[in-house]
Amino acid sequence: MSIRRVCLEKALYWFRSDLRLQDNPVVRDALANSESLSFVYVHDPRLWHIGAAGIPRTGWHRRRFTRQSLEDLRVQITNFGFELLEIWGEPEEVLPELMDLNSVEVLYFSKECAPEEKNVEQLLKRSLAQSGRKVSDGWTQFLIEPADLPFSLDRLPSVFTEFRKGVEACGIETLVPAAVTIEGGSVAARPFKLSCPGQMSARNVLKILDASLSSLDGSWWGPVLQEEQLLLPVDLETVPDQKSRIIQGGSGAAHHRLLDYFFESRSALSYFSTRNGLLAASDSTLFSPWLAIGCLSARQIFYQVKKCEALHGANNSTYWIVFELLWREFFKFHLLSSGERFFEPGGLFRIEQKESLDADKVEEKIRDLLSCRSGNVFVDANIRELILTGFMSNRGRQNVASHMIYNMGIPWWLGASVFESLLIDYDSASNWGNWSYIAGVSFDPRGGRHFNLEKQQQDYDPDGSYVKAWSRRI
Repeated sequence: MSIRRVCLEKALYWFRSDLRLQDNPVVRDALANSESLSFVYVHDPRLWHIGAAGIPRTGWHRRRFTRQSLEDLRVQITNFGFELLEIWGEPEEVLPELMDLNSVEVLYFSKECAPEEKNVEQLLKRSLAQSGRKVSDGWTQFLIEPADLPFSLDRLPSVFTEFRKGVEACGIETLVPAAVTIEGGSVAARPFKLSCPGQMSARNVLKILDASLSSLDGSWWGPVLQEEQLLLPVDLETVPDQKSRIIQGGSGAAHHRLLDYFFESRSALSYFSTRNGLLAASDSTLFSPWLAIGCLSARQIFYQVKKCEALHGANNSTYWIVFELLWREFFKFHLLSSGERFFEPGGLFRIEQKESLDADKVEEKIRDLLSCRSGNVFVDANIRELILTGFMSNRGRQNVASHMIYNMGIPWWLGASVFESLLIDYDSASNWGNWSYIAGVSFDPRGGRHFNLEKQQQDYDPDGSYVKAWSRRI
């Protein structure tokens, strides 16, 4: 049954970290409620530049993954008869210009949690309101909508266990909305082709991106990676890794992983016992890269868990997959609630920071880390995997963060910045939330996590196979 048009407006959908059509309620609304519609993705140069610490904000692996995901999204959109335009510029500047040029009346987009992105939203809304244009936005990234939580955002539990118990006491299934499916009959809008100013055209975007992919100009760590023969791009066929061949951008690859993990290999049924593994692709779900960029939604994963449980029975492993999704929710809600405080050195606990190493000493320490000379072979193996693939196990991330903070004396927020650049699955809430947790400045009343690395290596790499696989010479 087709959906009746409820308005007669020309609309534009702006993709952000929601690169999918299915289970995207804001896309559904745009398709159902617009007379004509087009789609755009904006490459914001602020996310591609060198950060304040001299570290590139977006590394090669995430750039490649984004490009793959956009190409996959383009195919999805084309199958519905629409086009996807890619442009370059700051969204609050280029989108009003694009809408004015094309006489677009309404802008649809998914809301974000982080203060930088929220500020862009506010500037954009203000600009569009001044010209009499409308905005229609909504959440697409949560498992549970903020309004459906059993506590208000200003009264969020500061400890995860309290948050989890509060959610579970309500019955998670009663809080999670049904996933949204988009089919041909739900598309009321007609496509229209966007006219685009030359300076922000897709052709120029691709030239800029191609140049930036092979360059780390302006970054002190470019020469470090060059010296160590680690300068990217990397031929992934040469690395001793199963995971990189699975982690390809796009909803298509994400859903292939979903089906394999839950129903073909049934690896989900043993997740609890394998989740701390370091080498095998079946050790963990690997959903995080697709979740971070929005090729996959938390609700899609949740309902596959429920389907798997209906077929094979619930166990500790299926419970623990949802448990991990709740950790993601916990960090996102705190980011949404606390804003800039989430990133401050003192964290949400406002812990006074001891005087740290001077800038030159910190830079030297990070050089040692990226050169795989951190002083610990287990950490070096994890860093080499991260540099060459963009991925690191959860166990590895905890150990590397602990070593950088407590053994190398690197401030936790600089460690989080290193991960921001290198991770293929970077998510601001999860990354900075976990780093502040390890540092003991947020979420952990016990004062942080200083791991015994010798014991960790003995527990999780007892035969040395992981360290051997990621030794300096491959």
